[in-house]
Amino acid sequence: MEELRTWVGVIGGGLGILGAIYAWITAGSKTNAEEIKAIRAEQVELRQLLAEIHSELENRPRQGAVHELALKTEGLAGEIKAMSEKVGALANTTALIDQYIRGQK
Repeated sequence: MEELRTWVGVIGGGLGILGAIYAWITAGSKTNAEEIKAIRAEQVELRQLLAEIHSELENRPRQGAVHELALKTEGLAGEIKAMSEKVGALANTTALIDQYIRGQK
């Protein structure tokens, strides 16, 4: 019986030491779990940001469309200049007609 008590004490002490070692080894896992949770939260934020950037890029006009718009704008500017010259000539003609009519009265 005495020998059984001795072995129970030794086994209990060994289990205590093993429990302490296990607690010491697994203490870092809680810190790791918190770090993993933070990294996953950051990953979700980055995915949302990436989705926003992707959406923004899809809504922008392509380079070809911008170039085509620039060409059309240049053509429109030329047409406006030509119309302006014609309107100027028409204004001169109208002024001459007005002077003639006023001179007739």
